[in-house]
Amino acid sequence: MKVCVYTGRFEISSGGSIALHKLCKLLRDLGVDARTMPYDGHNFYNLPMADLPWITPDVVAVYPEVISNNPLGRPRVARWLLNMPGKLCQVDPYPKTEITFSYAPCFGEGHPLCVIDLLPQFIHAEGRSGGDTSFVLRKGRHKFGDHPEFDKLCRNAIAIEDSSPTQVGRVFRNSNLFVSYDTATFLSVQAVLCGCDSVVVPDKGISQEQWAKTHPLREFGIAYGLEDIQRAKDTQQQLLSRLKETEELSVEQVKNFIRIFS
Repeated sequence: MKVCVYTGRFEISSGGSIALHKLCKLLRDLGVDARTMPYDGHNFYNLPMADLPWITPDVVAVYPEVISNNPLGRPRVARWLLNMPGKLCQVDPYPKTEITFSYAPCFGEGHPLCVIDLLPQFIHAEGRSGGDTSFVLRKGRHKFGDHPEFDKLCRNAIAIEDSSPTQVGRVFRNSNLFVSYDTATFLSVQAVLCGCDSVVVPDKGISQEQWAKTHPLREFGIAYGLEDIQRAKDTQQQLLSRLKETEELSVEQVKNFIRIFS
């Protein structure tokens, strides 16, 4: 079995990039000849590149939801919803012949496929000192200026934008509080792993219960608004347990991917 994961260059600050490359690594760990394309010669997992002679008709092409059509022209296609189709960019309707996989229920229907990497060599609480406040805007950039209580906290805080995991870990270990205007970034989980209180700025019209139901990693340990911080503190250990379960489950979900295309 051969699988080509269609992705751009590896971006350590991009959850989608990490997921696509980690999927390729897990497939290879399970004995599948999986490769990435296109590829610029650098990635975190030392994955091989797929060249044109290798892309035979039996290759399974894996495309994220931001890719339109079938660039590799393969008859067997897996469409992986790493976000809601059309949210990040406009895409053409996907053919019904494709098999859909979904990173989280909120992104659309499909076979569950949630692949994570906790990057423990960078993201950990050892040697933390605390004291600072850090924040990120990303997909929640439009909310800055509409939440006075959060905006005041973040005006003199340390911004995290496209930083390396080494820098992110260091910032979190030096922070007591991390504020995310983006309600979906994995940074909110990483902050907890570094011993930091983690809070997201709520979206208008979305309750804590509604937000938490959209992904299993949002139920514990992360506060949805400042008034939710104590509940988040009290459930941090449950988040750590959920992360371990998710890592183990991701391997089973990748095995299911293999069964579907075998």
